[in-house]
Amino acid sequence: MTGALTPEAPARTKPGLTRRPWFKPALGILLLAIILFWAPVLGLLTASGKVSDEIDRGADQVNIVVKLAVEPDQYHRETLSELGVYSGRDREDATILRLRAVTQPDLDRIARFFWVESIEPF
Repeated sequence: MTGALTPEAPARTKPGLTRRPWFKPALGILLLAIILFWAPVLGLLTASGKVSDEIDRGADQVNIVVKLAVEPDQYHRETLSELGVYSGRDREDATILRLRAVTQPDLDRIARFFWVESIEPF
């Protein structure tokens, strides 16, 4: 049987990265870690630039105006109320909230929220 076609054995290749058994679980864990930790990391990286230099960092407590990146809802107001005395929001710009009697450690915590744009003195 000359000229008869005989099937050739397929060439052996290394499995691609996506075919390795550990790849999909590792990718899932990586995506979950990004989802869980991106906001705190982003807040930590940008916190130093949010607090105005005009705020007295030597005082025990300060009164501040917090500008948010989003329209505040109940969650934002309650979270900020735990760190200072909530005294209302600006009449013209709803993203600006006022807080009184904020301690220095709480001021730093507020600056680490990723939804806070800036902090000015009141």
